[in-house]
Amino acid sequence: MGRSKSEAVSRRKSETRRLTELIAVRFTPADKLELEQVAGQRGITVQQLLRESVLTSARAAS
Repeated sequence: MGRSKSEAVSRRKSETRRLTELIAVRFTPADKLELEQVAGQRGITVQQLLRESVLTSARAAS
């Protein structure tokens, strides 16, 4: 993605401090496992995967 590891880590830490809102969503066990696998392959958390995927999709639709 063009960022150094230290930039990505400090970006994640600063983003985490600003994340104050919660939206709960339920998945089947199979869906959860798939999300965990994809996130693991990308080296990010499931939360980061969902946040990035949903926001990218929402922004593209508007």
